[in-house]
Amino acid sequence: MIDPRLQGTAGAVMGERLACLSRAVLDWHVVALVGVVFLIQGGASFMAAGTLGLLILWSLKSPGTALKALSIGILVTFINPAIAPAQPAASLMKWVLLFVASGRIVAARLQRGAVPQWMLSLAGFLTIAATLALFSSAAPGLSLLKLVTFSVGVVATMWGFDGGDIDRQVFANWFLSLHAAVVIFSLPLLFLPFGYLRNGWAFQGLLNQPQALAIYLAPMTVALIHRGFFGQEGRGWVIPLGLASLVCMGASASRTGAVAMGVAGGLVALRKLAMSRPTTQPTRKFGFGKFYVLVISTVLLLLAFGGRITTFATQFIAKGTEVTTFSSVADLKDASASRSGQVEGNLTNFRAHPWVGVGFGMASEGGGGEVDYDPTLGLPLSAPTEPGFLPLAVLGQTGLIGGLAWLVFLLSILIPMATRTTIDLALLGLAALAVNLGEMIFFSQGGLGLQMWILLGFVHACRDR
Repeated sequence: MIDPRLQGTAGAVMGERLACLSRAVLDWHVVALVGVVFLIQGGASFMAAGTLGLLILWSLKSPGTALKALSIGILVTFINPAIAPAQPAASLMKWVLLFVASGRIVAARLQRGAVPQWMLSLAGFLTIAATLALFSSAAPGLSLLKLVTFSVGVVATMWGFDGGDIDRQVFANWFLSLHAAVVIFSLPLLFLPFGYLRNGWAFQGLLNQPQALAIYLAPMTVALIHRGFFGQEGRGWVIPLGLASLVCMGASASRTGAVAMGVAGGLVALRKLAMSRPTTQPTRKFGFGKFYVLVISTVLLLLAFGGRITTFATQFIAKGTEVTTFSSVADLKDASASRSGQVEGNLTNFRAHPWVGVGFGMASEGGGGEVDYDPTLGLPLSAPTEPGFLPLAVLGQTGLIGGLAWLVFLLSILIPMATRTTIDLALLGLAALAVNLGEMIFFSQGGLGLQMWILLGFVHACRDR
């Protein structure tokens, strides 16, 4: 259904673009493709690098295939180690894939000659962050390298979808099918030991750790839950898929995924209250049928698991600490300890250098942590840090000057995405951003940050222009 304001040929095209996610359907060919990709990784030790090599070749075909290759490559590099052995060459190949795919996209977009507005704010942030890093970073070269990889990923994902050669409905089906594949092939692992390989109690499914599974699933899960219970054009499989996604996320015991979904839902609720004009996707009533499904499902869960739900909730909040019950304020403080150290570290960095920070990508004044190098070529592959909460991390690394430039860049993406899209698109994009409140992957183009940017680029391209 198209908003009355969107009548005519151009309006119909706009309405189709805005409604693409609410009309997305499962492409079982994509689901099968993901299954095959995961299956063959358990073969020879070179399979991950070989798969990434094929994806590199595929990415050269068009901007669309480049974006699809990136999204498949993320799953290959984050596969459960019980399924596939460690393959060091894959760490290098994923960067080759990113740079080749980005080059293919940029080459196609430069032919149009137009520079999107967000790119100007990105250039401003990069320039300021790089300048500050030269003066404040303990490892300026590492800071600049991280800025380069960040910019390459953002340009590829944001500019990639912004073209007439991209069928947004096809990509809506693609993302939904990738999500469904991860859920469907992860569910059997709920009953197998290597589904909990990381720590023995938190579920990681097909991916290499529980946090990765929850972060990957969170954006599409919250969009599915809205579509299944409130959407205008639901399908019979939407609610089961959404509930199965919630089961996987709950079993992962990741608070980051839960917070991302809650923040996205809260912001969209505020949008609905604040915007007087109707949205382009009407929301239907909850309905007795869905109400009965929800009630019956809840009752069955209570009967089946009983007191185990309380124990699970306690473990979920405690996040693997020694706390088993919450009988005092001290217990709650112990449960929150997993994030307090990161917050304090960011505040320490900010207090030390409030205007310029300690350098982009640096964990502290002393540097950016241990650097991982390719064993064959000696090239730096990663220098991971764990700054946690995104806004404080930005202030700690780039100070007030860099933080202001980052905020301008963020708002150039966030405002159109949050206010000029349908509800399910807004949920998808906002949840992809909100995961950074628990684990900062905003600048991590070698990890799940790239997946979140792919979703952000898609949502931004589907906005009402």
